[in-house]
Parts: sequence; structure tokens; C-alpha cells
Amino acid sequence: MKYSLNWIKDFCDITLSLEELSYRLLMLGFEVEGAEEVAGDTVLTVEVTPNRADCLSMRGFAREVAVACGTELKPRELKLAEEPGDPSVEVVIEDPDLCPRYMARAVTSVKNGPCPGWMGARLEAVGLRPIDILVDATNYVQLEVGQPLHAFDRAKIRGGKIIVRRARAGEKMLLLDETELELSPDDMVIADVEGPIALAGVMGGAGSEVGPDTTDVIIECAYFDPKAIRRTSKRYGVETESSYRFERGVDPAGIPYAADRTAELMAAHATGTVVAPAIDAGQTDWLMAPITLRPSRANMLIGCELSSGDMKDILERVYMAVEEGGEDTLAVKPPTFRRDVEREVDVIEEVARAFGYDRVESRLPAGELPQPEHLATEEVEDRFRELMVRAGFFEAYTNSFLSEDSVASDGGSGGAAAVANPITAVHTHLRRFVWPQLVEVAEYNGRQGEAGVALFELGTVFEPAEKWISEFLDLERPGLSEYYHLAAFAGGTPGEESWYGERRGVDFFLLKGALENLAEYFGPVEIVITDGESGETGGTRSGFGISGVWEVEVGACAGRVYELNLEYIGGKSYAFEVDVTPVVAAGPPVAGKFEPPKRFPYVERDLALLVDADLPAGELVRTLEGDDLLESVGIFDVYEGKGIPAGKKSIGVRLRYRADDRTLTDEEANEKREKALGLLKSKYDLELR
Repeated sequence: MKYSLNWIKDFCDITLSLEELSYRLLMLGFEVEGAEEVAGDTVLTVEVTPNRADCLSMRGFAREVAVACGTELKPRELKLAEEPGDPSVEVVIEDPDLCPRYMARAVTSVKNGPCPGWMGARLEAVGLRPIDILVDATNYVQLEVGQPLHAFDRAKIRGGKIIVRRARAGEKMLLLDETELELSPDDMVIADVEGPIALAGVMGGAGSEVGPDTTDVIIECAYFDPKAIRRTSKRYGVETESSYRFERGVDPAGIPYAADRTAELMAAHATGTVVAPAIDAGQTDWLMAPITLRPSRANMLIGCELSSGDMKDILERVYMAVEEGGEDTLAVKPPTFRRDVEREVDVIEEVARAFGYDRVESRLPAGELPQPEHLATEEVEDRFRELMVRAGFFEAYTNSFLSEDSVASDGGSGGAAAVANPITAVHTHLRRFVWPQLVEVAEYNGRQGEAGVALFELGTVFEPAEKWISEFLDLERPGLSEYYHLAAFAGGTPGEESWYGERRGVDFFLLKGALENLAEYFGPVEIVITDGESGETGGTRSGFGISGVWEVEVGACAGRVYELNLEYIGGKSYAFEVDVTPVVAAGPPVAGKFEPPKRFPYVERDLALLVDADLPAGELVRTLEGDDLLESVGIFDVYEGKGIPAGKKSIGVRLRYRADDRTLTDEEANEKREKALGLLKSKYDLELR
């Protein structure tokens, strides 16, 4: 925001140098970002926080300058000559929830032309181009007191009626900048009997603007709901000086002064006649409710030792009305232009900044710091990350948004939910899967010369739904369901080259091993991988094809494993994605009991089996599990080739036996081995090699 010091001096005396003033303003919460000389005036560029809408004007900022300098605001009296008459317009507010107050002030017999030189110089100093006295008067008052205004040509208000209402579906209007809009019922418009003549709080319409031939003016001065103005401004991408102020909230009690000040300027510099009375429709009582302040609480939060009297004096300096309450309480009533002061802590902030942050003594904090709360879901997520890193994967963070072009191409994200107000043109949809984005990262690395990549991500995905459901929060709303997915990608030959051997290429079992690690953490639970589809399918943007898909179940969690063909990653590439929402929502599993080391040694026996080539090795393992002395069973070798008949393969099975109360003899171990072999022969067509 730009402020003219010459203009500020109309409202208060400045007794400090520019350097001293900048420092005092900083202590009050306003950073002076720069100062420049413009035609004998000093113009400050100041950062104003969103809550301080009252300072988006010369008079509003002058209040803070007066506090910084320790001076008083100068009284300003209007010189408004009114003549009784008929404003020849009627105001109807159909939606008082969006427009609680609307004032119309008529000025007749005006002669439009250039504004006076002093007014044009002040407007230009803060970055506005003078247009004509009728427009410039509204802009000048907006900058002076912070209240946006608009001037209508009375002759262009059809039917003599101003109607403040919601737009009707499909209704259209042409703005002053020649932009044509198709309006939404969520928009608020100013209309006459035939249709909209202004987009309320944002911009006037092209059909009702004042011009060289205007003789009678209706000045609009209103209070509009900040949220409604912000929605409309963002919907159409139209941000104006008016919408900027309305979005942050103007002073509804200051509307009569702003309308009268504008009428005063038009009467003085456009030879107009101000018609009395003004039309003031809607709510006129805007008194602020008192807020209870506990000085002891304020001292504790600020870190100072101020008395109740000190705080009363400080708050009155920042325009608060203060009365003594009960013991250790003050009743504080903010002015209507400080609608951001709503709670006790807001009042305490006013005490702190007006007292001076630089006057608060530094001291070490007293008491114990609260221990950070560690959520159960975070513990599960951290464990997932640890397991994936142990398996050789690096964590990646990708965006939850997709571009419109990638929705249909990236691994079946068709049907992704569109974002109503995307932050950029390439973040228009919410993702349904994570792994395609890992593929994109891998392809980028491949183009930079990386021979292999192993990545994982734990993130949220979104599915369109009738109502939004969160497994982690007790909330529901229409539109989306949110889920946690764990995705991984591995391709090429990850790792660094070394003198002791070549880098190993990625295979299916790398991802299967990562899934097995997760399964052990889940319960342990069983992994079931079901044969799926094959063939060239998949996306085009990243240039990858899907040559195989397998369904996978890890306990209660379901997902898929993909075999991929990538342009920039040599060798085989695989990805998986599993919906881990049930596990994350359930929290960490119950810790297992400690088991002391076994007292007696184990005994191992091997089986070299000749089986059908299409028999999964896991079937053999599952068949043998359950023996009372069998501690573990695993596959140590799979061989097909020379010496093995066609349609067959050799599988090496290792059996480990152990007893809790004794050392097993060779006879007992051999007996168990023969029993296991017999069980396998009875179920499968196999023989011992």
C-alpha cells in the first residue's frame, strides 16, 4: 500500500524523521518497504497485514502514524450544503445477509470534467490515473477513508430502482473493462428493474457508468459480506481496489461519512447539488460488543508488568473505549473500524504493540515445555518409511495435483476430481494413484543419465464420492474420499558401480521383498499375488507402457504390481501401489512378546524336487507349514535348463526343525523329512531328484 505523507498530514502532525517513523511503525506492526519522492511529496510503500483493513486508507494509516508520533488526530468537519428534494431512486435490499447496509446519495446538476490539480497530483502520487471529477471523487474518498464507492449515472438506472440481490443463473453482464461475465447465483449484483448494472463490491457495469454527459449522479456506499466478495473476485479473476478492501472488511459505521465526503467533493468541484435526505437502507446500528481483558493474563502473555491503569491508557491511545470492570478486569470496546479485534487475545496484542515490542524485556521462559504429541498414525507412517528405506528405496515427494493432459494418460487416473479453483493451470485435478508420478520422476532421472532408480512415496489419493470420508478425522462432506497409498518404483540398475561386481538389475522379487517386509509389520499376514493382465497399455505423456499387471493383497490391504517398459530406463522396471488406509487408521500393531534365545540347536534337511514348471514355489511352502517341530521352511534354489526335462523345474526346499526341550536326533530329523516329502508327493506331481 502506498501512502502520501502530505496527505497524511491532513489528519495528524508528523514529529519524527522518516527513519524514526519507519522504526516506530515497525514496532506497531507495519513494515515500511520503501520511500520515494514524488513531486515534492514523500510516498511510503508499507506492508499491511490482511487483518488491518482499517489501514487501507490515508486516514486509517494516519491513526497509526499519530500513535507512533505521540500526536492527536486532527478533527475533520464536512462542509456539505444540502437541499431538500427527491433522490428519484428507490433502494431494495433482497439479500441482507450479503449486504447489511446500502446508502445511496444523490447529487444533481453536475458538470463533469477534469478534477482539480491538487486532487490529480495526490491520486497520481499513489499510483492512480485521474479520469474525471465524478470518478476521481469516488477514488479519492476510497483512498482517504478506505470505503469503496461507485457513481451511477441516474439516467441509466432503469425504472428508478436499485435492487441489491443475488445474480440469477445464466444472467450476463458487461463490466466497465469490457469483460462479459455469465454470473452465478453465488454472486451479488446491483440491479435495476431490467438487470445487473454492477458486480457488487468488484466493478461497475458498462451500461450505467458516468460520462461527459452525466448530469445527475447516484453515489453508492455500502457494506458487503467479505467472503461473498472474495468468492466472486476469485471466481472471475477480477481484483480491484474495491474488492481488495471489501474482502478484508470495511467500517460499516463509516458509510455515511464516506458518502457525504464524496458528495461534498462533487458539489465543490462539479458544481452539483446534494439532495437531502440520503437513502440509508439496512442495518444502521453497528456498535461493537465489549471484550473482557484480564491485565494479569496480558502481563503473562506479553512478559511485562503493566498496571490496569497503564493498559487503559495504552488502549485509549489506539482508539479503544475502556471501562473498569471487576477485580483484575477491564471492559474494552473496540471502534467499529477495528472489526478484527474480537477476542481477549486480540486486545492483548493491541496492548503489546502500542506499549512497544522493543520495550518488552527479554527473559528465559519459565515452566515446563509441553511434550510434543506423537500421533499413532505418524508412528505407522514412520515405520513404513523405515521398512522401504531398508529395502533399498529412496523416498520421493510428488504433487497431489495433476494436469488435465495427464489425467487420462497416467496409469488410469481418468475420472479424477477436478479442482474448482486450481492454484496453477497445470494443477487442475486431484490424483487417484501415486505410482505414475514416481514413473515420471524416474524418467526424468533417466534422461539425466541415471542407470537405475528405486523410489517410494507414502501419500494421499482422492476418489470422487457422494460424500467425503476421512479415516483419520470424524468428518464427512460431499465430493471426495481420501485414502493413504504406499507406492514404489524400481527400474534399471540402481546403486553405484564398484570394483567387486556389476550392479544388479531390478527384478520382480525386489518389490516382492519390500511387500514381504510390510507384511511382517502388518501382522504378520499373508501376501497373495494373483496373475493379472498383460499387453501394451498405459500412458503416453511419459512414454511408458504396462506389459503386466498383478493383483496383490497384503492382509487387509489391496493393490497392484505393474511391469513397465520405460524409454529412458534400461532393463526391467516394476511398480506397486497398495491402499494402506486400513493399517494407518488402525494405528501401530500391538508389540510382540519377548522370546528368549532357543536353548537347543536346530537341524536342517533339504529336498531337491523335480516339479511341473508352472507350479509356484510358494505352494510348496504353504503345504509344509504347520508341523509341530518345523521352525521354518524356505526355497534356496530354483533351476531350469540342462539336465532338467522339458516342462519341469528343480526346486530346492530347506526345512529347519527344532524342539524346545531337547536336541533332535538325526533319526527324528530324517523321519520329519520323509513325512514332508510324502505330504508333497500326495498333493503334487513331483519326484525327488
